[in-house]
Amino acid sequence: MNCRAVFCLKKFAARMQLKHIFQGPGLLPLLRAFACRGDTRFLLLGCLALCLLIIMVTFSPPHAVFDEPYYLRYAQLLDRFGFSKLFLLNLPGSPGPLVAVVQYSFKPWTHFAFPQMRAVNVLVLGGILFVLSQTFKRLHPPRPPIFAFMMLAVPITWQMSGLALSDLPAVFFLSASTLVLLHWCRTDDRASFHLIFLAAVGGFLLGIAGLGRQIVLACSVAPLCCAFYRPARLLSAVAFAGMALLVVSPVFAVWRGLVPPSPLHVSAGLAPKHLLLSFAYSFFFILILAPTFYRRLLWLNIAIIAGGVALSFAWQVLDFAPLETVARGFGSHTYFMIRKLCSGVFVGAGFVFIINLFYHAWALRHDLQYLTCTVACFLIALAPLSIANNYSSRYTALALPFFLVLASHFTTCSVWCSGQLIVGSVLGALSLNSYYTQTPWSLPWEQVIRFGMSP
Repeated sequence: MNCRAVFCLKKFAARMQLKHIFQGPGLLPLLRAFACRGDTRFLLLGCLALCLLIIMVTFSPPHAVFDEPYYLRYAQLLDRFGFSKLFLLNLPGSPGPLVAVVQYSFKPWTHFAFPQMRAVNVLVLGGILFVLSQTFKRLHPPRPPIFAFMMLAVPITWQMSGLALSDLPAVFFLSASTLVLLHWCRTDDRASFHLIFLAAVGGFLLGIAGLGRQIVLACSVAPLCCAFYRPARLLSAVAFAGMALLVVSPVFAVWRGLVPPSPLHVSAGLAPKHLLLSFAYSFFFILILAPTFYRRLLWLNIAIIAGGVALSFAWQVLDFAPLETVARGFGSHTYFMIRKLCSGVFVGAGFVFIINLFYHAWALRHDLQYLTCTVACFLIALAPLSIANNYSSRYTALALPFFLVLASHFTTCSVWCSGQLIVGSVLGALSLNSYYTQTPWSLPWEQVIRFGMSP
C-alpha cells in the first residue's frame, strides 16, 4: 500500500475515533483493524468493497455492453428532444425517463461515453449508502449506520451499480422515500398535519422513483394496508399513494399506459413463473443479508425446500438453471439433474420466503416500521406476476432498501456479517466482470426514432 493511501486511512480513522488502530508502518494497521471489534472490521470491509467497485468501473471496457445501449439512447434522446412528448414516446425500453435525466445531468463530465456513464451509477450508489445509513441511524431502536454497506453483499447490486443501467436512480429515490416513510411510522397518530406532510413528501419521492422503474409503485399502497391497524393514519396513507400517482400520471398519460410504446415494452398478463422466481430471489436476498431470519422455522423451511425438489422431479413446476452455459458443460444427464434440482430449490425457496415473511410480520405486528417494510417488500416481489414476457432479478432487487431494514432486525455487524459481505462482494465482482467481457453492440437510431423527426 502506498504512502498516500496509508495517510488517507489514518486520517479517516482519526475522524472515526479509531486512530489507535492505525499506528504502525505499511500493512500492519490493516491487520490490526481486522483483529479489532466487529463494527470497525465491517466498516473497513465495506470501504474496501466500494473501492474495488470503483476500480472495476474505472478500468471497465470503453464500449456499451449488456443493456447499456438502450440507456445510452435514453440520454441521447433527452439531449436531442428535451423533456418533451417526442422524448417520452421514443424511449426504446420499458423503464421511465429518470435514468435519462440523471445521465444527462452529468453530460459535461461523461460526454455520453464509457466508462464515465457507469461511474455515474457508482456516485448514485454512494448516495444510496448515505441515505440508508441515515435510515438505520433513525430507526427505533437505532441500528449501526454502517449496516448500509450490506447492500454490497447482494451480488446483483454490483451489476446495477457497475453498469449504466436504469435501476439505481430508482433505488436512490425509493431509499429516500423509505427514510421519510419510516419517519411517518414513528410519528404520533395525533399529529395529523405532520403525518400528511411526511406522507406527501414520501409519496413525491416514490413517484420520482416510479419514473425510473414503474414496478416500485406497487409499494405505494403499503401504508394503506398498515392503516387497518392504525385507522388514524388512513388520510395520510391515502396522501402517500395519491402523491406518488400524481407525480407519474402526466408521463403515463403521454404513454397512454404504464410503459413507453416501445417494441420492447413489457407485455401485460399473469406469469406465475415470474412470481415464483421473484419470491425465490427474495429468499436469497434475505438469506445473504440475515440468515437468522429463517432460524425460527428452520426444520419447516428445510422440509419445504426438500419438498420442492421432490416435486420438481415428479412434475415440472419451474424450469430454471443458473449458470446455464457452465451446467451444459457437464453433459446432458448432469445438466438435466442440475436443472431439476435448481428448479426445485427455487420453488421451495419462494414458499419459504413467504411463510417466514408473514410469520415475522405477525410476531412484530405492533412494530409499524417493520410491518410497513414487510408489506412493501411483499408488494414489490409480487409485481412481476403481472409482467408476462420477461423477468430479471433486478426487478425484485428494487426492494433492497426494504429488505435491508427487515434484515437489520435479525443481524448485527458481527464477524458473520463481515463474512457475508466478503462472500457477496466476491460473487458480485465476478458477476460484474462477466458482463464486462460480453461482446459490445449498439442500438441503431432506426430502431429508436418511431415518432416525429427521422434520425
